[in-house]
Amino acid sequence: MKHTKYSSVLSILLLTSGTSAFSASAADGDPAAEAQIAINVLQTTDSALTNLFTHAAGFAVFPSVGKGGLILGCEYGKGIVYEEGEPIGEATLTEINVGPQVGVQSFY
Repeated sequence: MKHTKYSSVLSILLLTSGTSAFSASAADGDPAAEAQIAINVLQTTDSALTNLFTHAAGFAVFPSVGKGGLILGCEYGKGIVYEEGEPIGEATLTEINVGPQVGVQSFY
């Protein structure tokens, strides 16, 4: 149960991290390489995260998520799923919502 809590917190941190270094890399287009860059940047920024990555049973890294909306909004991103620190597959994040909204955004 403890691992699930850490995995959820780690996923949220990775989704909301606002570092533009992910997109400025030579790994553009390769989700696995972008995910590894994202992990390295997060660990460099906060060394306490290294312990979470090391002890998490699993986590997902979404290096970039795009979002746009005009009344009807959507969000999409591709990421990599890790189990015990090793990549085991890919994941997608998709969200559709309705409400007062206008604009386009990409976050890292």
